[in-house]
Amino acid sequence: NMNPAFATQPIRDVREAFEFAAKLEQNTVDSYNEYAHLCAEENDAVSQLLFQEMSAEEEHHLDIFRTEAQNMIDYGSQYLMLQSTAHSKNVAKKNKPQK
Repeated sequence: NMNPAFATQPIRDVREAFEFAAKLEQNTVDSYNEYAHLCAEENDAVSQLLFQEMSAEEEHHLDIFRTEAQNMIDYGSQYLMLQSTAHSKNVAKKNKPQK
């Protein structure tokens, strides 16, 4: 019987999805930092380091989601089209036969 921290919800707006993902990541970062602090209080340096490393990785994800959400605000709905076009061009360059 699982009790998730956040209820599942349908999200159809891309910016809203990035903002929700950022909220989840922030919650995870906060939890990992709390656990690292508790490990430090218990003189468990190995577990403390593990939680610090996981927190840093989650902070990287958080930055990505925040950046993408801000890009949606700054560039509007065309941002996704521009991202898709740029990705397709990069894939085409990588798959181009060598002469």
